[in-house]
Amino acid sequence: MKMRVYSFIQSILLVIACNLICASSARDALTDPEIQDIYTCDKLLDHKEISKAEAEIESLLKRYPNNPNVYQLRGRLHSRKREYAKAEADYQKALQLNQAYKPAANARGDIFKSRQDYRRAAAAYEYAYGLDPTDDKIVLTLRKLYSQARLPRDHDKTVLQNNDLWHAVALEKKGKSAEALKVYNNYIKRFPGAACAYQYRANLYFYAGDYKHAYDDYVRAIKNNPGDASSYASAASCLENLNEGERACKYFERALESTKNAVGYVYRYGNLLRKIKKYDEAIALYSKLLKRETDNSDAYRFRGDCYLATKQYPQALADYTNALENSAFPSPDTYRQRALVYEKLGQPDKAKRDRQRAIESM
Repeated sequence: MKMRVYSFIQSILLVIACNLICASSARDALTDPEIQDIYTCDKLLDHKEISKAEAEIESLLKRYPNNPNVYQLRGRLHSRKREYAKAEADYQKALQLNQAYKPAANARGDIFKSRQDYRRAAAAYEYAYGLDPTDDKIVLTLRKLYSQARLPRDHDKTVLQNNDLWHAVALEKKGKSAEALKVYNNYIKRFPGAACAYQYRANLYFYAGDYKHAYDDYVRAIKNNPGDASSYASAASCLENLNEGERACKYFERALESTKNAVGYVYRYGNLLRKIKKYDEAIALYSKLLKRETDNSDAYRFRGDCYLATKQYPQALADYTNALENSAFPSPDTYRQRALVYEKLGQPDKAKRDRQRAIESM
């Protein structure tokens, strides 16, 4: 009983703290001109439109001379042109403007690694790891570098010893959300450009059901790293929970643009479109996913729901059947849905059999 009361009090304190700290809302990331300008240039580089990107970066430097994202973009441009000394100088400039700018730390690591300067590469990646201590990809990179630099394999653990973000994550895992929030707040006060810290704090708000403040922090993360797909997708999930489906769709579209249609985002966006009854668009997304994952039972099931809602009964039947055949533990709900389709197709005996199977599989 005491534990329940304590947990309840913690939840109240967390909500109060959220309201005090995030009194002002972050702007919409998809209408903020500065974010959009930087994102557009980022996509030019992704698509290897070098001459256009070069002209745009020069324009960005005049408009936003103190934005580290712009120097990161110019560093990427120099790297594309194999002007690595200039690239390194730009990444360093980005870090001078924002000590907590992870993309520049990663990029410096890439340059040192390409030169086989393994110790400096390890130091750069360790710096990036300190800014995002849950990034397993960096750990895998570091382990290989440590071997090449003849450093202890677990040297990355030294990064976590006095790392505030890692300490906050540990507090969250112990259920000490209010304490974790204080650590995040203090860290962000010291490093107001820390995109990863905003993401971590946003996650804390999200799992506490405070989608408004979570959204605001994901937008702040985007502002400090406009090319990060995960923040767009997370912001979309917040808007979905706030019943702002149309706005959420736009954020999912941006996440897909930024990751070349990552399977997880395609699936989540499809689910949102199905939820807001945009069935044809949802069918298109599930179909795209199933071309890459032909045994995805959930995608078959949800596409089947869309076909059923739009009275495309033969297609729904095929999808529910595929969902059942590709599932290790067939869902009673899928049997019930297929029973509905059999009824629509004038096959009552098969519908009755599926309803019995639904009962048996519970």
